[in-house]
Amino acid sequence: MIRNSSHRSSSFFPLPSSFFLLPSEINYQPVENTLGIDLGITNYVYLSNGAQVENPRFLRKSADKLARLQAKLANRVKGSQPWKIIKNKISRCHQFVARARLDFQFKTAQELLSKCEVLVVEDLSVKNLTRRAKPKTDIENGNLVYLPNSQSAKSGLNKSMLDAAHGQFANVLKYVAWKLGKRVLFVDPKGTSQHCWNCLNKVPKELSQRWHSCLCGESLDRDENSAKLIRKIGLSYKSGGGTPSLKKAF
Repeated sequence: MIRNSSHRSSSFFPLPSSFFLLPSEINYQPVENTLGIDLGITNYVYLSNGAQVENPRFLRKSADKLARLQAKLANRVKGSQPWKIIKNKISRCHQFVARARLDFQFKTAQELLSKCEVLVVEDLSVKNLTRRAKPKTDIENGNLVYLPNSQSAKSGLNKSMLDAAHGQFANVLKYVAWKLGKRVLFVDPKGTSQHCWNCLNKVPKELSQRWHSCLCGESLDRDENSAKLIRKIGLSYKSGGGTPSLKKAF
């Protein structure tokens, strides 16, 4: 059962309680038919087998329409009939975006879980990732001054991450896995973008660097490298070991 009465409401998934337990409380053993996925913005999902799922960016595609409606709304008398009509159009636009995104997530989850028995996913904290950048300050001539902290660039990234709704997608994956009799294992994402999946050496990269090149000879897209490493962490997991992570696995 899925409830989605408005764009503000959250979807409801009737999951069994076992899906909300920590990995250490689930009787799980890794199998070879396991896929790792890296969640991102450029590609919504990058699989450990090299396949990709493009990010549909539903909110961004509706941004111009929403902006026009918001501008019209600002020129209407609040509470008037024209104001209510435009307000309703804005609400329906948000509802369309939410439903289109949810439909895409269900179809993607079905496709991913049809290819494997266990799906290993990074346990992203969307709340932390979309947190505002900390202000940078300095003292000049005895006065406190604020320095550029890249908040404007981060605001765009935050908007894209909220549009992707990876937190909701995680719940969809759990639900679809339960319906299909499959398993989803969440692992700690720390270090998965900065280490080589093959030799596990640290290969520091800036966010703008989209290619992974290691001294061991591995050269591939950084998201594919992360997906392969996430799968590797999942395969090393043993029941009762707590949340799987790069540090615990190797």
